[in-house]
Amino acid sequence: MGKFLKKIKEKEHKEKLSKHPLRNESDEIKKDYLQALVLLANEDDNFSSEEKEFIEFVANLIDIDKSYIEEADKFAADPDENQLFDFIERLKNLDEKVKYIIMVEACVVAFKDDKLDENEEGIIDEYLEILSLQEHKEKILFLAKILNDKDIDNAIVYFLAYPDIYEQFSYMFDILELDVKKEINELYKYEWITWKFNT
Repeated sequence: MGKFLKKIKEKEHKEKLSKHPLRNESDEIKKDYLQALVLLANEDDNFSSEEKEFIEFVANLIDIDKSYIEEADKFAADPDENQLFDFIERLKNLDEKVKYIIMVEACVVAFKDDKLDENEEGIIDEYLEILSLQEHKEKILFLAKILNDKDIDNAIVYFLAYPDIYEQFSYMFDILELDVKKEINELYKYEWITWKFNT
């Protein structure tokens, strides 16, 4: 790849990275978002390097200092009861779209160590209840697994089944370079033959 093309690709990549919907939210919402991810990652008493890498990656996407991850990790190790209940109340009062983003990306964290631990599933259920998203559990877990695995085939299935939710997370598909619409166009790019019978 030449220098000119490389510069164009770098610019496109930076633009993709700046499209996270929480990027323009307040620092308080961003901190609660990171706290939710870190609490889930710690629930199995194993904050894996894969989980930490992903959380650092999204901290960069939402433009917040990574030091908050360490702060959240300390809190997760020994949560103060009052602070925990304050955190839960703040989660309950978030905008619906923000709740959905937190839930999907928390589930991506849960899949980062290649297994959904019983404790992690327990906290996922707890988050779903706190955020009033219980009825969306299957859709959320399916999407999180697709994003974690970078699974283009199931991404196509998801796009066709839930186009509105797909659009809400198009930033993540762009970042992962899962071009679902292009794949669908290529998949169905063949000529239809119409048979005509003479009677």
